[in-house]
Amino acid sequence: MSTQRIVQLLVSYLVITAFAFVSEKSRVLAAVIAVFPINVTLGIWFVYTNTHGNPQVLADFLRMLFFGLVPALLFVAACWFGVHRGWSFDRILLLGGVTWIVAMAAYRGIEWQLGLHQS
Repeated sequence: MSTQRIVQLLVSYLVITAFAFVSEKSRVLAAVIAVFPINVTLGIWFVYTNTHGNPQVLADFLRMLFFGLVPALLFVAACWFGVHRGWSFDRILLLGGVTWIVAMAAYRGIEWQLGLHQS
């Protein structure tokens, strides 16, 4: 395993650990950290290093990230809906997960139909 990969994994671990500690103290700060683009930054960094900076692969990855925000937002909206309905936590996450899967599958289906699909 390369030094670069070890650093990437350590940074990822530190972000998750920081979130875990902050979420006990401040829900607002936890929400800010949860949507902070550090995950996007890490994703770009991983793809960039794994492809040796290939601009086409990185551009395709960024396009997928951009359009992947819609299913992510729908996941949050579905969870919010479940919370306001007083549902159990597992039911809330199930609704959010199914919503995300359906939205992502629809997006990928549209990409496939338009000939923009990537593996």
